[in-house]
Amino acid sequence: MPSSPAIPLEILPPLLQDFVRLIGLEPTMALVRHSGGLRIYIPTPDRVTPDHPFAHVIGLDNLRKLAEVYGAVEHFQLPKA
Repeated sequence: MPSSPAIPLEILPPLLQDFVRLIGLEPTMALVRHSGGLRIYIPTPDRVTPDHPFAHVIGLDNLRKLAEVYGAVEHFQLPKA
């Protein structure tokens, strides 16, 4: 997969800035490519599994990191960046 160009993080929407701080730029942009513009749901930490579609996109460990912070949140809109 080609790497994303370096971009100033301050130009990203605040939610994506938080994702970058938690999981890094590459996984964040992979999630945006996969689901940007859609309403998404991050599972609670106890529901994170290797079979979850986001685990395939950003990796299981990164999904766990997002679940720790965003797992209790209802569905939300993932920006397109």
